[in-house]
Amino acid sequence: MSYCVHCGVELADSEKRCPLCHTRVVDPASPEAGQGRPPYPRYEVITPERVSKRSVLLVMALIFLVPICLVVVCDLSLHARVTWAGFVMGALLCVYVFLAGPILSVGRWYHAATLCVAADAAVVLGYLRYIERTTGGHWFADFAAPVVLLAALSVGVAILLRQHAGATRLMVAAVAVAEAGVFCLVLELMLNRAFGLRDKLVWSLYPLVTAEILAILLAVIDRTPALKEKLGRKFFL
Repeated sequence: MSYCVHCGVELADSEKRCPLCHTRVVDPASPEAGQGRPPYPRYEVITPERVSKRSVLLVMALIFLVPICLVVVCDLSLHARVTWAGFVMGALLCVYVFLAGPILSVGRWYHAATLCVAADAAVVLGYLRYIERTTGGHWFADFAAPVVLLAALSVGVAILLRQHAGATRLMVAAVAVAEAGVFCLVLELMLNRAFGLRDKLVWSLYPLVTAEILAILLAVIDRTPALKEKLGRKFFL
């Protein structure tokens, strides 16, 4: 057994170069150096095979097709027409669109994120409209549509800040928290207006005040480099 002349690490008889510093092994007393059995398997670079996005989406579609067919058959056998199965199919369609968007935009998420949010909002609006028409309600235009559009707009603003304005992740988080507080306020206002629950704000002020304070705190941390660096090291961020 020999040792590396550069770093002193212990070497096996089969080593031609030091595994630590890659210095060539020099051992005049061992003419067979580098000819023995290596102590570890030979390293081989393995190139992973890429799976096409179309294949992934096809597999997902087939998986989602199983519960859809089951609920349709069950509904038809009980009622001779599609009744409650439409709700299940709509929910599964929403989930499929939510999952398909990120898969299609792998590697270029920031460029397709806005389109994904728009597609998600569109499918949710369509599903809620179907529920309203099926149940005979009158809440889509006054409540569901504004709430969904506001949520999509909030997410879109955060994405655009990160993508085009070059905002830091901490600043985007601050904006998202502030938007969440405003969303709670608008949500209660829309509930009161659409369903006539009450004529004053009750619960939305609590998340609004909390979210705005947290947003200001995050913004202050983002604008203070020394504090930001210290907190990042403290919490391993």
